[in-house]
Amino acid sequence: EAGRVGSAEVMDVHLLLGVLAEGDGRGARALAQVGVTLDAARLAPGAQVARGEAQGPPMLGADALDVLELALVESVGAGRTRIDTGDLLAGCVRRTEAGIGLAAPVLGALGTTTASVREALRGRDAG
Repeated sequence: EAGRVGSAEVMDVHLLLGVLAEGDGRGARALAQVGVTLDAARLAPGAQVARGEAQGPPMLGADALDVLELALVESVGAGRTRIDTGDLLAGCVRRTEAGIGLAAPVLGALGTTTASVREALRGRDAG
């Protein structure tokens, strides 16, 4: 998603959109369950942000690295041996709950709450 908007840096909002773009993963299914679609997310305020002008493949930014670290915590805490899109989504949710990152206003603009996303993820873990 960062490359799609011409950003030199991958940010948390790009990871959120990437979870949706992937479509089949646990994260995308959880977001669909709470009514979030890729098209709506791409149109949400803040979703089309680009940091710098891409001169090649985008580099991971600090907020994307933070999401990856939080996703690892989620994955290990659940006993999984790999990070999946649900863990990436959970990392975005944790940053949103802390009031940081660009994914927070996108999720808010889409009319969902972190609690509903977490509940949808828990349902995906049980199913």
